[in-house]
Amino acid sequence: KENRTGILDFQKPLRVFWKTEKPAETLIVTDKEIWQYIVDEELVYKYSADLIKDSRNIIQVITGQALLTKDFDYQLEGLDKNYQKLRLYPKEPNTQMVEVLLWVNPQTGHINTARVLDFYGNINEITFTSYTVNKKFDKSHFQFTVPKGVELEDRTNGNIQRDLFK
Repeated sequence: KENRTGILDFQKPLRVFWKTEKPAETLIVTDKEIWQYIVDEELVYKYSADLIKDSRNIIQVITGQALLTKDFDYQLEGLDKNYQKLRLYPKEPNTQMVEVLLWVNPQTGHINTARVLDFYGNINEITFTSYTVNKKFDKSHFQFTVPKGVELEDRTNGNIQRDLFK
């Protein structure tokens, strides 16, 4: 079991800044690319944004971008501590997601907790402790620059290219 704390900022249509403290990691999603920086390994992965455009991706679900009625079968499971429980089953499961359980605030529609079951039986649970709605972000908040001394593994064009930033 691994617990992480951090922040998740997102802006429509789909820009994400997700930073955790222990282990120190940063995930940035833009309309063109995805950056994953693993601080302890001094390694950055760069992926094509196409990886996250599938609405069955957990990022799409927790940021409210997923097409729930199109891509999921779902069941309402009643109230649990003032949150509506909603169980989602992807119509086309993938290795990252075979089932999702959401606890949603019925007044605001905000997700309090998302519990994701993957193909291997792993469970990832994300709980939000506070929200700031309609926060304005500077464009640079969703940009990434590879730090000096860190290796970049670029996986955007199907071939893995490694570079060390000096």
